[in-house]
Amino acid sequence: RDNGGQIVGVLGIARDITEKKRLEQQVLNAEKLASIGKLAAGVAHEINNPLGGILNCLYNLRKKSVSLERTTEYLASMEEGLRRVQKIVRQLLDFSQQYEPELAPTEVNAVVERVLTLTNYAFEGTRVRLRRELGNELPPLMADQHMLEQVLMNLILNAVQAIRGEGVVTVRSGHDGPWCTIEVEDTGCGISPDVLPKIFDPFFTTKGQGEGTGLGLSVSLGIVERHGGEIAVKSQVGRGTTFTVRLPAMAVRSMVGKEG
Repeated sequence: RDNGGQIVGVLGIARDITEKKRLEQQVLNAEKLASIGKLAAGVAHEINNPLGGILNCLYNLRKKSVSLERTTEYLASMEEGLRRVQKIVRQLLDFSQQYEPELAPTEVNAVVERVLTLTNYAFEGTRVRLRRELGNELPPLMADQHMLEQVLMNLILNAVQAIRGEGVVTVRSGHDGPWCTIEVEDTGCGISPDVLPKIFDPFFTTKGQGEGTGLGLSVSLGIVERHGGEIAVKSQVGRGTTFTVRLPAMAVRSMVGKEG
């Protein structure tokens, strides 16, 4: 402005963030590949179970003494097993696709159920029990379903791994006013106060070498923040940890968009 207060010029500053966005996407993809690697052994186990049942049915069907009623039962069991395998493979392929962020109306409980199906293997062979506490009539989110699945999968797998011996992982969904919430609570070892402030730092991990990338929580936080949400964590050593994801309902995002 000049001495009279009139505008005589405008200064604008522009910064190219293309490279920053490219690197962020590379980190996101790297962590997703790590999650897929964790799933591989478990999914193989999930598929192997129904395949074993199908082979057993085929073995019995080769016997000439099988009654018509039993034959019908075997065929129905084989069909059920094949459909289960098909469902698992389809979900894994769906999760592993590299998607561009795509916001669409998303049901919270549908995301939770899909992830619980994929992570079911993590509970098998352990003394860790899964408890579902899913809310009713939750408002939909305007979100990228695949990204939210990645966040929830990371939190659930971490929760199972935090429990040494017998314990419970509780997955809750609900809403707090215009916000949807997803909680993953475990009765595991807990996180010490000196470590807690660092858990969202990139490449920080308390796991052994080769057991984690140290990117899971960092990437998860980035995904949630890109959706206008937040992740809170409460933990007590020897008692367990609770991660709470808060995301704005679709109506809230719409109002924010109009105000902008």
